[in-house]
Amino acid sequence: MNFINGLNEFQIANASDDFPLALAIGMFDGVHLGHQEVISFTKKKSQELSSKSKCAVFTFDKHPASIFRPEAKPDLIYPLDKRIECLEASGVDYVFVIDFDPVLCRLSARDFISTLTRTLPNLKEICVGRDFGFGHRREGDIEKLKEFSNTFQFKAHEVPAFQLDNQNISSTLIRDHIKNGLLDKASALIGRQLTISGKVIKGRQVGRTIGFPTANIDAKGLCLPPFGVYSGFCTIGDRKTLRLPAIMNIGLRPTISAGDTIDAPSLEVHIPDFNKNIYGENLEFSYDQFIRSEIKFRSLEDLKSQIEKDIQSIKSLEN
Repeated sequence: MNFINGLNEFQIANASDDFPLALAIGMFDGVHLGHQEVISFTKKKSQELSSKSKCAVFTFDKHPASIFRPEAKPDLIYPLDKRIECLEASGVDYVFVIDFDPVLCRLSARDFISTLTRTLPNLKEICVGRDFGFGHRREGDIEKLKEFSNTFQFKAHEVPAFQLDNQNISSTLIRDHIKNGLLDKASALIGRQLTISGKVIKGRQVGRTIGFPTANIDAKGLCLPPFGVYSGFCTIGDRKTLRLPAIMNIGLRPTISAGDTIDAPSLEVHIPDFNKNIYGENLEFSYDQFIRSEIKFRSLEDLKSQIEKDIQSIKSLEN
């Protein structure tokens, strides 16, 4: 699998190669079962082209709404690096990540496809999901894509919505489940255990003063479940096989932030018997169970006592 940051890089690297290309296009937030269906369909179309054909996924570094409707941009299920990881694991030959900037945002639907086919001259198949939109303010849809396919000489395919329990799977539905605390349902639609991840950043370091140091996670822009304490596992950096039992608190830290101005929720992960410096590394937390809601304690001693009880809830995960 090759990760390509921008189409021009791909064009330069493959200037002398001649292979037909099948391409899946989408945001792919969560890389859920519906997205996996689109990718599987694209791989099938690639195999039908020839023995030399390649399969690729085209996605964006940020949600398009962050440019043309920033006030309505959705919180994301996955940060970019996790999305790339899942796309790489899908078995495609290339993952193209394109910077969705104001220039790209202003391209008309026709100009977008013209640029795409000019940069990828071997493009033979484009596969998209049911709600696919492209071009300035999503002026293009699947019918417009099929219309352009005649002009630019590729085949366009709409992959039907994937259903589970007679319900169409979508990133919007998964975000709703997460926000409502229905994490098992969200995991079922994603097709893997729900996780949240981000870089470990410096916090106020209050936890270590009461004997429970925490790793503060930068999860800005990510979809969060209800405030509270969760048990689960975490992995650090690329050490994916080392899964450490942990608890995570999501919220506004009412006990230690009284009187402070809080502009965003914090995510703090405590890993029992772990004291390594992991600042700057990526930490991924896999949800297991909701333990309790976030509450304000009368004192740090009361908070400490409750954390000790919370930790007991993950003892069974160690076995």
